[in-house]
Amino acid sequence: MKTNVYLDIEQVSGFNFEEFEPYEVDFYILTGGEVFLPDEIEEALPVLGDRIKLITVYAYKNNEFTIHACELMGEHNVTHDPEIEFVVVSKFPYINGVVKSLKHRGRSCKRIDSFTVANLFHALKLYGVMDDAKLDLQRYYDLVFENLVKIGDEKRPKKLNKLKNHIGTVLNGPNRPEELSTQILEMLIENGMAYVDNNVVSYNKEYFYI
Repeated sequence: MKTNVYLDIEQVSGFNFEEFEPYEVDFYILTGGEVFLPDEIEEALPVLGDRIKLITVYAYKNNEFTIHACELMGEHNVTHDPEIEFVVVSKFPYINGVVKSLKHRGRSCKRIDSFTVANLFHALKLYGVMDDAKLDLQRYYDLVFENLVKIGDEKRPKKLNKLKNHIGTVLNGPNRPEELSTQILEMLIENGMAYVDNNVVSYNKEYFYI
């Protein structure tokens, strides 16, 4: 199956595009225009050629990637062969709504949280490189993130211990270890979604509806 992959130019660091030379994969890389091309792209161009497509967006900012990626996928859903699969690279689960909408329209579409060779190989079902435990952890993270977005600023926990307890409540279910809440909390902090200072929690206003 042919695949379109949508990502921000700042996500390409360390990615080996040449791994995908044997496969039908086109990379749509959003950029603000005249930028210094990363070595990863410079090295891949002779191998992949026009399968690496730089999409220039006027006055583009990387924190607006989700908006422009959704717009581009919507456009391509109309103009591209319906058999082409879409994969969007974003660590923000709220793009799942667009993914589900495209699926409802008959398009094979999915999100991966980070742009690595392993994640993309798994998404394309080329071989199993992510074990079930890692996949489950990502699903739980998505569940917590979506809940924190949905409940609004007034109800979001502002103390570290309360946030951890809240995560545990969201994930409440059989056979879910207690340390899972700690793992999800660490992911929120590592991804820049939450900040902790002296046990006080604040949230990234670019990605939460405050």
